[in-house]
Amino acid sequence: MHEIQVTTELESEVQGRILDFLRDQDKLVVIKVIVATTNGIADILVCYKGRFIAIEVKRDQNTKPDPLQVEFLNTVIEAGGQAIVTSSIEDVQLILEYDMFGKTMFQQELADFSDAV
Repeated sequence: MHEIQVTTELESEVQGRILDFLRDQDKLVVIKVIVATTNGIADILVCYKGRFIAIEVKRDQNTKPDPLQVEFLNTVIEAGGQAIVTSSIEDVQLILEYDMFGKTMFQQELADFSDAV
């Protein structure tokens, strides 16, 4: 039987760890969105090596983005950017290392979220 692990970590704590990691990177601009005029905007916006990356942070892998968040992330992808829903620094490292435009492994996951909404 597969055991579901529940975390007591707050989403803000996960965001803090990801932001600390991003701020340690060279030649990267990172913006933590606190108040936005657009509903559903991702928690963290990054410009890295000419790429725009939207990062929606969740406290664990079982927490899914809401429909407005999925819509925003899909809009970023349609505009040529990259988007990720994550609760881990490892995912952020992977998307930074992915140095090509186009579909990434995370976009399939986002498509799965869209289908569920």
